[in-house]
Amino acid sequence: YRELFSSCPLHHLHTLELWDSADIDPDGPRDRTTPDVVRLLMQSPISRQVRVLRLPFDFEVFRELAAYPADAGLQELCPSSSGHPLDPLSHNVAAPDDYQRLAETAVRLALRRLSISRQRVAAPDVLALTRVRRWDHLTHLRLDGNPLADHGVAGVCRPVVFPRLRHLNLARTQLTDVGAVLLARSGLTQTLRFLDLTGNTVTGHGAVPLAAALAEGPLTE
Repeated sequence: YRELFSSCPLHHLHTLELWDSADIDPDGPRDRTTPDVVRLLMQSPISRQVRVLRLPFDFEVFRELAAYPADAGLQELCPSSSGHPLDPLSHNVAAPDDYQRLAETAVRLALRRLSISRQRVAAPDVLALTRVRRWDHLTHLRLDGNPLADHGVAGVCRPVVFPRLRHLNLARTQLTDVGAVLLARSGLTQTLRFLDLTGNTVTGHGAVPLAAALAEGPLTE
C-alpha cells in the first residue's frame, strides 16, 4: 500500500475501493483493510484526488477517517455491504459514540453522498447520525437493507438536519404506514427527487398521504 499510494502515477484517480481479501476470495487468507492502510492513504497525494472512497464497514477504519483532510475533496463514502458485519464476537463492535463520530466526520468533509446499506444499522444508530446540527452538503443517503423500523425512519425525516437531501433510499427498512405518514408530514418531500421504499409493508393508509405530499414536491423517480 505504501508503494502504491506514493509512487504510482494515478493522476486521474476518482474512485478508490479498499476491499478486504475475504470479499474477493472467501476461502482465501483473512487479510483486512486496517487503520494503518487508511493512515497511509491520508498521508499520500492520492487522498487529494479521490472523490469516492469505498471501505469495509469497519469502525476501527472509520475512527481513522476523523483525521482525513477536510480540503481533500472527498465527496462520497461507501462502506461495503460485505466485509465485517456488526458482530459482538468480532473486532468490529461499535462504541456508543461511533455513529455520531462518523456523522461529524462526514459533515466536516462536506460529503455529498453517504451509503450504508445492509449493515444491521438500527434506529438508535440512525438517531446518532442525526445528532449533528446540519448535513449542509449531503444530497444522497442510502440506508436500505437496515432494520430501521418507523422509529429509525423518523430520525431521517428532518429537513432541518438534511436541508439539501435529494436522493433517499429506505428500501427494506421495515417501514410501515406509521413511517410513511411521518415522511409525508416531515417536509422532506419538498426536496426529494428520488425515494425508494421497495420491500416495506406500506398499505393505502400510509401510501395515500405520502403520495399526496410527494406530488407537491420535485420527485421524479
